[in-house]
Amino acid sequence: GGQAPGGHGGGGAPTGGGTPPPTGGEAQGGAGGGGSGGQGGPGDTLPLLVDDVYVPSGFMGDGAAPGGVVVGECALPEAARGLCRSFTWTPGEAGWAGVWWQYPEGNWGGADGLPGFPVPPGAAQVSFLAWGAAGGEVVSFNVGLSDEVDGFTRGVAGVTLAAEPTRYRIDLRGATYGDVVGGFSWVAGDAPGPVTLHVADIAWTDDTTGLPDLPAGGALPLPVAIDDHWSPSGFMGDGERPGGIAVEECAARGNAAAVGLCRRFTWTPGAVGWAGVFWQYPENNWGTLPGLSIAPGATQVSFLAWGAAGGERVTFGAGMADADGFAVQGPTQVLTTTPTRYTIPLAEVVYDEVVGAFTWSANEAAAPVVFQVDDLKWE
Repeated sequence: GGQAPGGHGGGGAPTGGGTPPPTGGEAQGGAGGGGSGGQGGPGDTLPLLVDDVYVPSGFMGDGAAPGGVVVGECALPEAARGLCRSFTWTPGEAGWAGVWWQYPEGNWGGADGLPGFPVPPGAAQVSFLAWGAAGGEVVSFNVGLSDEVDGFTRGVAGVTLAAEPTRYRIDLRGATYGDVVGGFSWVAGDAPGPVTLHVADIAWTDDTTGLPDLPAGGALPLPVAIDDHWSPSGFMGDGERPGGIAVEECAARGNAAAVGLCRRFTWTPGAVGWAGVFWQYPENNWGTLPGLSIAPGATQVSFLAWGAAGGERVTFGAGMADADGFAVQGPTQVLTTTPTRYTIPLAEVVYDEVVGAFTWSANEAAAPVVFQVDDLKWE
């Protein structure tokens, strides 16, 4: 997981997660908020405004040190609800920071913790506004403190903030929850200097507006065009740093009958020494959300690939082991400059909801590796 650059095409709203840094440790005092949520009070029905019940008291990473994360107020955007808060993280020894909105204040759950807030059932998403002081700040957002404490965790990973208030959504469909300790959080890392972000209008709601469409009546029928639903958003290795992997549209398609999109990838080798990309559903999902159900019977993933110069060595596969329960890889291919059909066998794979429908990886290159991928499908 980790911080992933933004996806390119497909996948709908940014909903994913990656694995955030650990969420334990010493908590500083919270800043405002924190209603009781008793009978007739805030939080009895959806939508639930997080700031009516939860308190941003769970300071993590550099935030656990005095002054590591400073909390202030900001101007509430027009028509926004709840409170608007500014957070300024000054990178320190930990190299990352974050804050959990907790119920009750300072509660980390677990054996020594307290029960969370009984969030009304039926929430489809957590919707919120976020923006940066300058724009370009990279932040992840999550709900559900952990599987052990709240029984679930969902999130959006590696969001590159704009300088204007922008709405983001964390997809809760399929999540089972009851008493929730961690109503919302943000996490940031790998920043060269102070990071200031603003968050407002955080709400658990049963509204599905803005969420990606799910297949009507169950599984997607075969064949499935991968780019219609999955997004190449899971950047790995050197791809986790800005500029490590550049993605563009192909100058020409692999063939006239190709489905989906044609993409040109340029990997510039760096300190990590390898790179790769997962096509994920939803975008940026590393397994904290369910994937999309595909009808049984697929025997292969089929695709076209070719290199800019020829001789590029790339390995292709499908399935994210931890999230999908399977991972298959073909042999490393030595690409030519001619679009060539490759397949990944699926006949022995047991699958249902698929998070990582396709992936490529490359390593041990002395110079940039440039290649195209087109016509991706499960069939």
